Amino acid sequence: MTNNSATGSRSPVQKVAIRQGFNTSLLSFIIALHLLGLLVLPALAQSNPNIWNWCWPVLIIMALITTPMWALAHEGIHGHLHADKARNLHYGRWLTIVFGSPFRLLRHGHLHHHRHSRMEEDRTEIYDQQQGGYLTAAIAFYPRLIFGLYAGELVANFLFLMPRSVLYRLLDQLHPADGGPARARAEKELLAPEALREIRVDAVLTIALYAVAFSLYGALWWWLALMLLARSVFISMVDNSFHYGTPLNDHLYSLNLRLPRWAAPFILNFNMHRTHHRHVALPWHALPSKTQYQDEDPAFFAGLLRQLRGPISLQKAEELQLPSHWQRR
Repeated sequence: MTNNSATGSRSPVQKVAIRQGFNTSLLSFIIALHLLGLLVLPALAQSNPNIWNWCWPVLIIMALITTPMWALAHEGIHGHLHADKARNLHYGRWLTIVFGSPFRLLRHGHLHHHRHSRMEEDRTEIYDQQQGGYLTAAIAFYPRLIFGLYAGELVANFLFLMPRSVLYRLLDQLHPADGGPARARAEKELLAPEALREIRVDAVLTIALYAVAFSLYGALWWWLALMLLARSVFISMVDNSFHYGTPLNDHLYSLNLRLPRWAAPFILNFNMHRTHHRHVALPWHALPSKTQYQDEDPAFFAGLLRQLRGPISLQKAEELQLPSHWQRR
């Protein structure tokens, strides 16, 4: 198997057919499952309390499918959910509304990650000893690692309903007005009139969906809260696991986390992250043909848990070297 994923430059765009029938079926199942667990079952339980016995298993399944759900949304972000661009956008929006955050916001954040991974803007575990100690870094690192990323995506629904002037001030905190292309891109993708209108529509629908769900669950609201907490852990722990402790300043390099060949399709081969960074034009089902695990690639769950070691000093991170197989090819 050719290890093109272990090269230092992006490969040419390759045309591979999207499995849009499978993707659409999976999307339909996920959305139907969420409507069942969030609205239908708790509504029916108001008149038939025995139905509550069906709610918690559905909520558990909703939590357990978090990674494949995000992986499917990720396909939409890269235009691989459906070959028709309009359907790709609409399907992605419907999926992320039940997921909990506007599609356009998630797309902006993820594509920013692709452009700036392991650069100064995107090193979540790195801290500079000259600007603060380990304890200060750990206080910021661990909450984000365990639940903070998804929690921020939920909060963003409310933030984007604020006046545009407030949103510009918030943007100034992330990208100063003289921030160059990154600032211009953020303004265009998030705050342009059409973009902001789309984000706000998705945010209102998400807030309404979960507000009704919490109302229906009533005294059992904590069941739904636990599902969202579990989703937060899955999303936040997986997010940076492919990059934790990897060398700096190469946005194409990351880890592939090992899974058996039969298991990887259950998360749409999302574990093949280095391959994805190297071959962003490939849909999920084409990644195995370009993937070869290397010595530095840990098992999937070991890759998640290794992050519990905590933040890494910039001085130590700068000593890390890219693997020789990456440099040679």
